[in-house]
Amino acid sequence: MWSFNKRCIACIVLLCALTGCGYTFSGMAPIDLPQGKKRLCITKFINPSTEAWLEPSLRSELRDEFTRRGQVTWVQKDEAETLVTIRVLTYSSSSTLKASDDETVKSAIQLSIEVQMYNAEDHTLIWSSGTIYASESYRGDGNESDAQTDAVNLAAERVADRLGQAF
Repeated sequence: MWSFNKRCIACIVLLCALTGCGYTFSGMAPIDLPQGKKRLCITKFINPSTEAWLEPSLRSELRDEFTRRGQVTWVQKDEAETLVTIRVLTYSSSSTLKASDDETVKSAIQLSIEVQMYNAEDHTLIWSSGTIYASESYRGDGNESDAQTDAVNLAAERVADRLGQAF
């Protein structure tokens, strides 16, 4: 019992020390936007897949992630300093393993996207995420929707992580 308490106290001290020296976990790391521009508008969404749910889901999650981690204001296009384009490069849902009776045991959602930011004044490219990959495995038919949501959330988090590393 005493050993467990010592470990808990040591973990708490370690976490406090890490946060005290400025360390943050990547999902919480603040982001700085290119050229200090804070007013954004998602003006273009390119989705060659047949998955219509991807657009509202990715738009919403990217907005939420940027808002959580940066001093961002989402505005109409005519008020924006930065115009954002989201491009779905690939989306697939595939079975990866089959049981002896050909029943799917495990499946995966795979998503790759690219996000680009343009200066609203002259439409020059000011930042590109490059290709962002996200994959989420799931079991059973009823879990596909959760895996889709998790893949979108992971992709948005990785875009923000990459943006935080750029500056």
